[in-house]
Order: sequence, then C-alpha cells, then structure tokens
Amino acid sequence: MTDVPFASLSIVFLWLHLRGTNRHSPVTIAAAFAAALAATFIRQFGLFLPLAFAAALIVRRGVTWPTLAQAILPLALFTGLHILFQHWVIATGRAPRFNEALGSLAHVSLKARLPIVKHFATAMIPYVGLFLLPILPALIRAAPARKTTFWLASILLALALVAGLAHAHEFVPSLGNLLRPYGLGPLTLRDTFLLAQNEPIRPEADLAWTTLTLLAAWATAITALLLLDPVIALLRRPHPSLWPQAMMLTFIAANLGAIAVATLLDDVFDRYLLALVIPLCALLHLTLQPGDRALKRHWPALAPLAACALFAVAAAHDYFAFNRARWSAIDALIAQGTPPTAIDGGFEYGGWTMFDLAYRERPGISWWWVQDDAYVIALGPIPGRTTVAQVDFPHWLWPDTATIHVLRRNKATSAT
Repeated sequence: MTDVPFASLSIVFLWLHLRGTNRHSPVTIAAAFAAALAATFIRQFGLFLPLAFAAALIVRRGVTWPTLAQAILPLALFTGLHILFQHWVIATGRAPRFNEALGSLAHVSLKARLPIVKHFATAMIPYVGLFLLPILPALIRAAPARKTTFWLASILLALALVAGLAHAHEFVPSLGNLLRPYGLGPLTLRDTFLLAQNEPIRPEADLAWTTLTLLAAWATAITALLLLDPVIALLRRPHPSLWPQAMMLTFIAANLGAIAVATLLDDVFDRYLLALVIPLCALLHLTLQPGDRALKRHWPALAPLAACALFAVAAAHDYFAFNRARWSAIDALIAQGTPPTAIDGGFEYGGWTMFDLAYRERPGISWWWVQDDAYVIALGPIPGRTTVAQVDFPHWLWPDTATIHVLRRNKATSAT
C-alpha cells in the first residue's frame, strides 16, 4: 500500500516548507518540493501539496498578480509532470485500471453510492478522534485558559456524536482494513475475508473498541471546537500570520474532498486518513497560545503514546506472524509436489503467483486469480474440506496461539 510513504513524504513537505519559509532558506524549500514531487508520483493526492503551498502563499502575501503566478506555477508544473507520468505508466502496462476507474465516474449512480458515502462520512468521525487521541491529554493540559463552557460543550457534542454513531452502527473499527476487531491488517484468506468465518475476535475486544470510540468521539469534539476559531478567521479576513493554518487546512480539506469522490468509485478504507493525522496535530498545536506550546506542557501525551506504541508493536507482530505461518504452509505444500496453481493461499499469494488480466471469476472460487482450489489456506475449518496440516503462530495482543489450517477439498464436494 502507498499510504505510509505518501503520508511520510507529505509530512516532510509540510515540515520543510514551514522551516524553509520561517528561516528564508531556498534550499530547504527546494527540498520540500522534491518531497512533494515524490509524493505526487506515489499518489495523485500529492497534487494537494502544491495546492496547500498556493493557499499559504496567497494568505501570506495577499492577492496580487505576481503572487497568484508564483502560487499557480508549482501546481501547474506538478500537474503536467503527473499527467506525463501516468501516460508512461499506462503505456508500459503498469496501471491497467487507471483509465477504467476514472472513466467510470461519469456512469456512477449517485443514488446507489450514497449509502457508501454516508457510511464513510459517519465512520470517519470517531477515526479522526482516535488518531488524535494520544495528544488529547496534552491539549487538555496545554489549554488551561479554556472556560468551563468549552469543556461542557465538548462533552455534549461528544455525547451527540456517540448517539449518532450508535444509531448508525459505526463504532470503531467499522471502516476496516488497517484497524480490525482483532488488531491490525486484513486477513485476506477465503474463510476470513470472503466467507466471514474464523476471524480471531476476542470477546473482550468489544469493550475495548467501545471505550476507544467514546474517547475518540470526545477527541473529535474537542478538535472541532478548537479549530472553529481559526477556520472562521481564515474565511472572514485571513491575516498573513495565519498562512501555516491556511496550508494545513487546505491540504486536509482537499484530501477529504478527494476521498469523498473516491467513495463514488470504490470502497474506501481507514488508512486513507493517515496523511491527515500530523497536519491535524500541527493545526491543533497552532491554535494554542505561544506559552502553551512548550514541550514541558505536553508530557501527559507520553502515556497514550506509549499505549499506542505497545498496541502497534504487538498487533504488527501478530500480523507478521500470521503471514509467516501462511507462507510456511504454502511452501510446505509446494515442497510436497502440489502445483502452485492448485492452492488458494489468499489475495497476496494469488496476486504474486497467478495474476492475469484476462482472468474471469468463477462461482465458488476466490476471485484473486485462483485457478484450482484443491487446497485452501484458512484460519479454521470450512465445510466440505478436510484439514491435512496445521501451522501454529503466537499472539502478543492476547495470550493465545492461533493456527493456520491447510484444507483439502473433499472428493465428493465441489469447490467451496
């Protein structure tokens, strides 16, 4: 997935641009645009970086013809380079679905896709707060001047959000993909991904996710209230000193708009929001008074950051352990003489070994280019199949051991 490198390069651009502008360093600003160009080659959303630069420049210098020319030039240059890059990618056969996806936008039924747009817009609310949750204690401590009415309003808004989320059944992790009820990452096997069976979900996970959703809703409410003043100030009469806020807000708003359009084409995932986390943190930091920005006021963030780090390490370990066990089972089958094309090893295995543009899906067989599912790799039993081998792997998120099952199709059973 390109989300992590894209988010990283976007953060590098925003940081270097802020640093270069404040220090009047052309070299640093040039390095920022190099990072932005790399981000644009990774994802089309990288075009929002020069767009954010343009908004910041106009706020800082005012609306004049020379300023407009300087603001538009990088965006126009990046757009031209991106178009040339995409033409090269398509001409060399590296992006077979690019034109198809864009071309299908004109034929999308808005009525049919509206529930998906509504689902993402609703589910996104707690996700924003969840990603910002580690800095919530620091914000509370660093903003002691806020009146009691502010905190009361944040609690009431959070309760309203929770009520809406409960009604829509959109508690975290409803978007899926990155965050899952069992930890991190999609388990792209036939039983867990397509048949919705054998997912390693623990009963205590429901309580943990509910608690996190409640806290995330409060974090979202605090974020919305803190950002209300700078947004209104920018819309009414932007002061030149607000150019960093203009840059962050433009990048965030453009990304959210593009994600909304993406929901018209296909499903969207929680990982699409990763690139917005640091800009949102920076925007919140800029809402504080200069005296409240000292690092010594942010030490309460250490505890939730440590909790996030522990969860990330443990969940990443479990996901890697699952994949090691999966590939170990596949390698053992092949070593025994099983043809690679007779194994349904999940999405990654199918894409790595059997990808075919001309492939047509067949009923009863996984859609990831499977030719013959004589053997299926799964996390548990599937009706009509017999377990012929098992590979155990450990978990860190909970004291337990999970098992990869190698399932052979029964002779009297059709593909399942």
